[in-house]
Order: sequence, then structure tokens, then C-alpha cells
Amino acid sequence: MYIPTKTTSENHSIQQEIRQIVIDPGHGGRDPGGHRGNVEEKAIVLDVAKRVKDKLLYDGYEVIMTRERDTYISLENRVSVANDLNADLFLSIHANTANDSSINGVETHYIGDSASFARLLQTTTVNRVNMNDRGIFESPFYHFPTEDSLFNRVKGKAKR
Repeated sequence: MYIPTKTTSENHSIQQEIRQIVIDPGHGGRDPGGHRGNVEEKAIVLDVAKRVKDKLLYDGYEVIMTRERDTYISLENRVSVANDLNADLFLSIHANTANDSSINGVETHYIGDSASFARLLQTTTVNRVNMNDRGIFESPFYHFPTEDSLFNRVKGKAKR
């Protein structure tokens, strides 16, 4: 996974506003997520999240993880971490599986009117990891319920 750095003018205004990032390695504990053989999604995404955390810390971001080991955290509590900290970005990492091996690549899901940020993240990730571009999708995931929520603040920053 590649998080855009402060090197291009296209993402400069978004990047200036993002300082604190909450990383959520999906699943964990009693929720293994997808699996292939005896490899579980929860282990893969925790490893990826730790690598993303290290890269972001190196780039000067403040990073908070919703989990650092194999523990279960409810979706509501994952989102609450970001809102309680007043974080600038909530990044939930998943590694989906499918029986059809032709279904592969990177996709980015977003809520509300944050398509421009989702597109930026998708494009830079696909270019960096050289994988199939499965596109961006507006998805009805669990959202940030308050008016001053993380989502509302980030979507406002992405419009600038």
C-alpha cells in the first residue's frame, strides 16, 4: 500500500492538512476475515498495516493503530478511535479473497463526496505496486455519525 507523499502538486493541498492518521488493520481476534488455505486476512492486514505505519512515521505523520496484535475490536470502536482523537484520516486495510483467481488487484472504497481523495489514493497505489486497477467505489460502510466527525472534516479538506 502506498500513501501519497508531499511530492506532487496534485496532492499537496490534501497532504498539508493530513497530519494524524488512524490505521485500522481489518478484522482480528475471533474475526479472521477472508482466508485462503490456512492464511487468514487478519494476519496479512496486520502485517501490511505495520509496514504502512512505519512508512508514514518515517514521512513525519503521527500514526495511531486500532490494533497492534491479534485482537477483536468492534467496528464502532474502530471508528470511535479516529473520532475521539480528532484524526485527519482513517485508513482501514483489508485483503479480500475470491475463488476466481482472475479477480485481483487494488480497489478503494469511500463514502460521501470524498471521491477525489479516493481516486488519488487508488492511482498512486496502483502505480506504485503495479497491480490491476479495480477502481474506486462509493460504498455504504459504517460511517462517522457526528457533524464534526472525522469523515466530514476530511471530505472538506479534499475539496480544497
